[in-house]
Amino acid sequence: MPSTPRQGDSDDKLKDVREELQNQLERQKEEFQEQLKSAEAANVEVEEIKKEKVRMENTLKELKEDMQKQLNLQRKKYEEKIEKMDPLKRPKANPKLSEEEVMRAKDVIKVWRSRHYVKMAEAVLQSAATLKEAQIMSNELDESVVFQFTVVDVGHSVCSSYDMMLNGLTDESDDIALEEAPKPCIGIRVVDYRNGVVRLWSLNKLLERVRIMRQMHQYLDQPEYAQHLSLDNPFVEACMPSYTLVGEAEVPLRAVFESRVQDFALEVLSPYTSSTIGIIKLSLEPSHARAPSNTLKFNVVMHELIGFAEREGTEVHAQLFIPGISEEDGITTTQMINEFDEGPVRFGSVHSMSVPLSAPSDVTLRAARSSQMSPQCISTSYLAGMICATALPWPMDLARELTRPNSSPKKSTIFCLESRLKSWMK
Repeated sequence: MPSTPRQGDSDDKLKDVREELQNQLERQKEEFQEQLKSAEAANVEVEEIKKEKVRMENTLKELKEDMQKQLNLQRKKYEEKIEKMDPLKRPKANPKLSEEEVMRAKDVIKVWRSRHYVKMAEAVLQSAATLKEAQIMSNELDESVVFQFTVVDVGHSVCSSYDMMLNGLTDESDDIALEEAPKPCIGIRVVDYRNGVVRLWSLNKLLERVRIMRQMHQYLDQPEYAQHLSLDNPFVEACMPSYTLVGEAEVPLRAVFESRVQDFALEVLSPYTSSTIGIIKLSLEPSHARAPSNTLKFNVVMHELIGFAEREGTEVHAQLFIPGISEEDGITTTQMINEFDEGPVRFGSVHSMSVPLSAPSDVTLRAARSSQMSPQCISTSYLAGMICATALPWPMDLARELTRPNSSPKKSTIFCLESRLKSWMK
């Protein structure tokens, strides 16, 4: 059984606890005194650090203010330099243009706007696949027709007067899009080897004809179905022309307004390749015929065309008109000339024409030459165009030769190509 604790034992324990607490207090007191001594020593260092901090802040502030002043000065100089370079703020010597300078600027802007370069390039890219499809179907249907892009300018689509008289063609063309399109524009040059004529189509007409070609091509291997289709031949016209525009020349009419005689020897340029096909000689003479008060009469004396051989085309005749003024009802035509062989095409005719007095002094007379194309001329034109188009299924060796980078076809290659193309046409 546990014994009852004695009074002396409790006193000893209390004494021990008291002594232990006293020792802890003594130790804490000593530690606190040491901390006080350390704090007094550290207080001196803190004061020195604070003083150094204030001194560095003042130095940094002065440096910052100095840098800001330099930056403001540099910015001011740079802004002055930029302001001097600005064309809008640059002082103008003579800000107002004279009336003559304004007219010249307007003329330049009008000329550049009439070029239609970007619009024509866009039209070529958009219609390239359609033209290639038409060419492929022409080959497979054995129609002997070649399609090429061409630039159509004012007067290129004018029909020959002899076609209107002999073949029943009219001025009212079924290709309204080509007539109404702002010139110059992109058109389709249709080289018809079977009929020996070159025609012009608009891009819209090409699309319409391609739709009919697809129907014909669809039943190419099924003649029993094709005979029930009443489709017109999309490669020909209802009234086929016999004459092709082969060249044109621009004749300035300044001498007409000055009432003097002037002789010309002008290059006749192909409307398709811009190459010279001959030299035309003609004269402008004042006319004493009666005319309205607002009209000026003059005579055009057609002499001869030099450099155009009959093997390239026969029944040559020229049509004279003033673009934008007399291309509707003021066209005059020379007689047809043939049997001239290698010699000059002698017209020997005088044509009376008129021009409004209100017309600009830089207006020109256009002389367009038409003829019946010979097979040699058709083949030559075909060769020049197809080198660039590659629409026909050429032999692979020739295709590689013509499409090799940084190389031009050799003379022997061109001769071989011409021979194979002619044999293909046969």
